[in-house]
Amino acid sequence: MELVAVAGPPPHGAARHRRPPPRTGWGLDTVRASESASAAAVETARTALLRTADEALPLADDPGQHQSLLLLRSTASDHRQLASPFVEEGVHLDSPYLDDRVVEAVLSVRVHERGTPWRYKALLSEAMRGTLPESVRNRATKGEFNAEARSGLLTHRGAILTMCTDSALAERGLLDLDALRRQLHAPHADISAESHVENLVGCEAWLRAVRPPTHPKRTDDAATSP
Repeated sequence: MELVAVAGPPPHGAARHRRPPPRTGWGLDTVRASESASAAAVETARTALLRTADEALPLADDPGQHQSLLLLRSTASDHRQLASPFVEEGVHLDSPYLDDRVVEAVLSVRVHERGTPWRYKALLSEAMRGTLPESVRNRATKGEFNAEARSGLLTHRGAILTMCTDSALAERGLLDLDALRRQLHAPHADISAESHVENLVGCEAWLRAVRPPTHPKRTDDAATSP
């Protein structure tokens, strides 16, 4: 099985706007570390992935079917986690694309007929024939929110840097704070940096939640007081 192990960050100044290569392996995307990940974090992740690759088996004999099942599993897991905070607020989150009947219908279509480089979401477009207006059904793009993501990062950059001054990740040698500062203040051609920061904040919040609480040392006066 082909595996692209965790790669380090691209060289400083390297172009980031190039179109990604077509997916020809068994995975979904190249696993690339953030610029702010320490060398120890990158090596630890690389070792874990290579160890897992020795035991990993494809979900199907056909690479296309394998990728469909892999994407389905990862998306279902993401939506399950996303549904939890909605439930806490009394909101039921529906994910119709993950409905059993929808999934069965999609997987019943032959892999090479599910998509084409010359049409945008061809299978979904055909399924919506007669339901959606033709101008919508035949669109060639999707909603774009890069500007909102970049604006959000700029608005909260100070709060992120403040949070990381007492970073649980940095405490364990997994985060390079100087590299993070450079990453947050540097211009970027796409939203890859924003995506990395979103993952960083999530990991930091999780690690703080499971980190054993620290208790301040008692002074002599506190120790001897009744």
